Amino acid sequence: MYLGVQLFFPAEKVREIAEREGTAAIGHEVTIGSVGLSLLGGPTLWLDSLRIAGSDSSQPALATCRRVEVGIRFWPLLVGKVLPNHVLLTRPVVTLAVDSLAGSGLSGSSGNDTSAAESSANMLALLPALEVRDGSFRYLDTNGHTQIVAEGLNLATEISRAKPEVFHLSGKVTVDTLRVTSGLSYPAVATTLDWQLTYDPTIDRATIESGRLRINDMQFVLGGAASGLTGKPSLRLSLNADRITARQLLSLLPARNRDMLHEYDVSGEVTSHVTVEYASASKTQSVRYSGSAEVNDFAMSTPAVDGRLKVTRALIDFQPDTVRISLEGGTFAQRPIKGHLIVTSFDHPTVNGELGGSLDMRILRPFLPADVGEGLSGLMSFSLAVSGRPEDFRTLQVSGPVTITQGSFTSPQLPEPIDAFELDLHLDDNLVRVNDLSAKFKDGTVHFTGRLDQLLPYLLAEKKEQYAPQVDGRLSGDFNLAAVQPLLPSTGQPTIRGKVKLDLRLDGMLNQPATIRPRGRVRITEAAYNDSLLPEPIRKLEADLRIFPDSVVVNTMKAEFASSDIALTGRLFNPFPYLLPLTTVHRDRLKRPELFFT
Repeated sequence: MYLGVQLFFPAEKVREIAEREGTAAIGHEVTIGSVGLSLLGGPTLWLDSLRIAGSDSSQPALATCRRVEVGIRFWPLLVGKVLPNHVLLTRPVVTLAVDSLAGSGLSGSSGNDTSAAESSANMLALLPALEVRDGSFRYLDTNGHTQIVAEGLNLATEISRAKPEVFHLSGKVTVDTLRVTSGLSYPAVATTLDWQLTYDPTIDRATIESGRLRINDMQFVLGGAASGLTGKPSLRLSLNADRITARQLLSLLPARNRDMLHEYDVSGEVTSHVTVEYASASKTQSVRYSGSAEVNDFAMSTPAVDGRLKVTRALIDFQPDTVRISLEGGTFAQRPIKGHLIVTSFDHPTVNGELGGSLDMRILRPFLPADVGEGLSGLMSFSLAVSGRPEDFRTLQVSGPVTITQGSFTSPQLPEPIDAFELDLHLDDNLVRVNDLSAKFKDGTVHFTGRLDQLLPYLLAEKKEQYAPQVDGRLSGDFNLAAVQPLLPSTGQPTIRGKVKLDLRLDGMLNQPATIRPRGRVRITEAAYNDSLLPEPIRKLEADLRIFPDSVVVNTMKAEFASSDIALTGRLFNPFPYLLPLTTVHRDRLKRPELFFT
């Protein structure tokens, strides 16, 4: 009998019928490599090399499958009815490209969502069980630029009728590797999902009765519903988690964020209740989310910092366009930290909140601009109120006192690293009042008090040319002239040394030092200067100078050359910015200084 079935089974005819009916039902061309029938273990129809074409020749195949096996019920077959009892898909690959504005293109040959839903119902009615082995799934939202790739997908599901028109589906799916890209690339994860759901084809709606999701070693309880599955899908999904660790959550961050935190020890537990809504037909925001999270016993530390940042409890409440954050029981190295923050309008964020406490600034390095955070350290105490839009720093209002002790700072923009500094300032919106800044470096010390306007927007802005930070204050210091050696022009290979004592009043633009107008007194002792552009080097220089914006009064000046000595008094006109040791000064565009002396 087995040989007879094999000999007389109309394989080619069955293949043609399957291709024709499949194409009509799905609305995409269906091709099959070969068809056969096996009776061992029960009647089974198999199809090899199944392919469902994309929307047009330029699109990848919607689906391919190495083999499809359809188990057929034996007794109905004896009376001429072909009813499947299970379907096994081996190595299927599904590629779904969805235009958020146009839908997935899976609405069947008629283009009617209702017809597609009816086709789905007919398929479910004939399909008690479905199994997938080693499958792959690729999803691309061409409008939202979201890409999901699942590999090593295995599925086992059972289908029954809860009511004559409603289907009950239960099963389990595992994915060895799941990758998500949406603007940023997130790390691959392994996932497992167990579910019980119902599907009503009359309204094309699926409802999750119960579900459990496992991502790596994190477990979530799942619920929700989806509609428009055969046309323009929409989804409302609830995801609840209890006692997820902070380290587990950080493992899901994009690579660049994880790299910033690789030296940090982070602990704590998170309980969350999240609702995610997705609407492919949305013209504005296809994904929306809301919910709350509670972080308990959070702690963060790094070997480079003495002390731990701790928060007993942090509450996070988020809506589609609002996030509220509050801290309870915050400390750093036993010193209290408190704060709350509200962020609204994510397209153009507005923040309002307060933050106060003390902490080592090194623990903030992952969250600061790279050119600032890498070289900054010190113990900072602060009590700040913040409001406004961060993207427009002119409107951002930050007020309150800030002090830094035991500070140090290095930057390529500085001629020498600042080995130690102390800072006492008060922020008043865009105005910074510096009560005292004392800095020590290898070649001396400087002190500053005064006002800095537009400094905060300038430091935080990506396009710094939009801002012109102003300085108005007093600068005093005592240092070796070797400190300014890196600022000298390379032409002539100049070298300089000597001692300087200064007491100056400054006003001008910080980002354009050539505009700063000084007033005050400068004393130079034991100085020497060599430059190949000079006829001979200055072996020794002593000077007592009175500084004005347009001139320098030379009270006394004595210079020793190899061949002669000079002593003079007088006045130098137009010294600034021509004589400033800055590479940014275009001297060819400036009037040359003139010295009148006796």
